[in-house]
Amino acid sequence: MAILDRHMLKNLNLLGVEKILSSLPKHRYFEIEKKMMKFASKINIPMSHLNLVLWYKDTGV
Repeated sequence: MAILDRHMLKNLNLLGVEKILSSLPKHRYFEIEKKMMKFASKINIPMSHLNLVLWYKDTGV
């Protein structure tokens, strides 16, 4: 499971996984999360690690 905040959505857009949306209904959240899971699997990185890397890339925290 990922936390799809604005940082995640921005990075998923940059990676070509999903475009940025102005609002995120519950069903779209789960659709995007599934795409992120597929992307993580494709690049052979655990979902939790990808989530952390993308979040850190934007926040630096």
